[in-house]
Amino acid sequence: GKINASYNCVDRHLVSNRNKAAIVFVPELEQEPHEVVTYQELYVRVNETAALLRDFAGLNTGDRVTIHMPMSTDLPVVMLACARLGVIHSVVFGGFSGKACGERIADSGSSILITTDGYYRNGKMLDHKVKADEAVKVASDAGQIVEKVLVWRRYPGKYVSEMPMVEGRDFFVDELLMEYSGKRVPPTMMPSEAPLSLMYTSGRPENQKDASIALAVISHM
Repeated sequence: GKINASYNCVDRHLVSNRNKAAIVFVPELEQEPHEVVTYQELYVRVNETAALLRDFAGLNTGDRVTIHMPMSTDLPVVMLACARLGVIHSVVFGGFSGKACGERIADSGSSILITTDGYYRNGKMLDHKVKADEAVKVASDAGQIVEKVLVWRRYPGKYVSEMPMVEGRDFFVDELLMEYSGKRVPPTMMPSEAPLSLMYTSGRPENQKDASIALAVISHM
C-alpha cells in the first residue's frame, strides 16, 4: 500500500476539522502569547515549508535531513514538510551538543541542517547557532559536507545568536518563506514500509568509547 505521514496527520483532517486546533503551544517565556495552530493553518505552513525544502534546498524523495531544534511549533512543521516530500528526517534533541549533532549528520548522510538561532531554557536565552557551526565542522571532518544550514529565528526578523551567519551556507527560514507564500505541494505517496525518520540513541556508555550509537528507522506506516 501507498501512504504519506504528512497526509495522514494534516490533509485528511481538513474536511471536518480544518478550524480545530492541531497544535497548542505554550512557549518559554510563559508570559508570551500561547500559539494555537489550526489544521488549516498547519496545512498552509507545512506546504510552504515543503516547497522551500524542495525548491530552495533541492531536496528530493529519499534524501536525508538533520533537524536540531528545541520544542516549538516550527519543529513539527519541518518534520511534516519532510514527510510530505518523502525526505527522511533525523531529529536530534535540542539539548545535545554540536558534536553529537555532527556525528548524526555524518552517519545519516545529511546535506541539510535545520536549526534555530536560540531558545529559552529555565528563563535564560541559549545560543543554539553555535552548535550548528560545530556540527557542520564535525560532520565535515567525518567526510559529510553540509551544503545549507536553515536557521529558524526565535523572533522573526531578530537574530539572537552571537555567531555570524556564513554567507552562501546559512539562511534565515522566515525570510525564505516569503517567496513560497501560497505554495502547495502534493504529498508523495510512499510504500508503507518506506523510511520516514531516523532515530539515534542518546549516546554510548563511557566504558565503550568505540561503540557506535544505535539507530532505529521509523516507517510511514
